[in-house]
This record gives sequence, C-alpha cells and structure tokens, in this order.
Amino acid sequence: VAAATPFDHTGAIYRTKVQHNFEKWSRTAVAGFVVGTHAGEGPLLTADEKVELTALAAKSVPEGKVILLDVSSEGVRLAVSLAQRGAEAGAKAVVSLVPHEYRSMMYGAEAQSLYFRALADQSPVPVVIHNAPLTTGVDLAPETVAKLAAHPNIRGIIETGTPVGRIAHLRAVCGKDFGILAGTEGQLWESLRTGANGGALAFASAAPYATIAIWEANRTREEEAGID
Repeated sequence: VAAATPFDHTGAIYRTKVQHNFEKWSRTAVAGFVVGTHAGEGPLLTADEKVELTALAAKSVPEGKVILLDVSSEGVRLAVSLAQRGAEAGAKAVVSLVPHEYRSMMYGAEAQSLYFRALADQSPVPVVIHNAPLTTGVDLAPETVAKLAAHPNIRGIIETGTPVGRIAHLRAVCGKDFGILAGTEGQLWESLRTGANGGALAFASAAPYATIAIWEANRTREEEAGID
C-alpha cells in the first residue's frame, strides 16, 4: 500500500485516522506499506511528520508486514538523515526518487548512480529506488539500475508511469533476486505477468482487497480473474 496521509481541518496529520487506516489495512493480506510517497502526500510533509507517520504505522502494524519510508530528497545528506531517523521509528527499508530539481544535471547515469550508492552506503536499512519519470522528468536507464542492483544495500525498484515492457527488461538485466514493484495501477496485471514481484500502489489505499485479488489471480495463474 502506498499509504494515503489524512489531515485534519488545520492541515495537521490526523493521527487517529492514520492509526485507524493502518489497523484496517493490516487486517488484509497486503505485505506492507510505503509511507510519505507522492501518492501519500509526501511533498506536503516535513521530515518530522514523515518520521511521526512511520512511528504511528509501527505501532499499528503487526509483525510480518513491512514499513518503507520515502526519503526522497535533493541531496544525500538529507536523505540519509531521514533514513536513519526512519529506521529508528520502525522503517525496515527506505524509498527514494531520483533528485530532480536540477534535472538537467541528473540525466547522466554517473550522477544518478552516485546519489543512490551514497544513500545505500550510509542508510542503516535497505534502499529501494523509485523511478517515476512523469513526476521527476528523469528516467533511469535499465542498465544504470542493473549496476545499482549490484550494491548489497540496494534491494529493488518501484516503476511508476513507465511502459510495462520495462519490467521484463529490468528483470533480464537485474537478475531474479532484485525486487521489482509495479507502481502503475492500470498495468499491475501485465507487470506481474512480465516479472514484477508485486506492486506499491496508491489504489491499494482505497481498495486493498481488489489489489490483492489481482495478485492472487497471478499467483494461481487465473488469467481471466486477473484481467477482469
């Protein structure tokens, strides 16, 4: 679940609703939660609020379900600081977009790789890349991802807004042990069929059972149920 963040009438985090949501989602078979993504109002949250959301989730989520914190930042220092605080609050992994405010400087594979390697070197928990070119204006080449996949603390990627064929390409160049999650709701079935391990979806906030049904249809190879 790319977890939505409810706010109260003052614009503050609606803490009671946050806990209620995590408790409700946890009664389903979802594997875990991504906190503070774009889909979860991440750009509207301060670093302190992201850490607080992680702590609230950790209190509400049972053992066995994973919490990931979005630490997307324009610099490694800020991302690492948030990763460290998030890990202390209960995050088991962190997620980051490619820095993109200075996107004309970030198109190069070397700069992209440097950011993620530096984050992974210093993060106390595993790092998941989030490739979302429609949001960032930057598209990580599969070959760049394959090199990053060799880092022992970079464990996977979320692909949002890219062609479904890219999943198969990534699987071919990154190997079977690298985690690939679909981030585009309309492509979940096709992504699972072409090599994705699962999905990290905003739609799952509103309809977790429907999302799980597609996963189960793929697991049991019931194509008609998955397409429907």
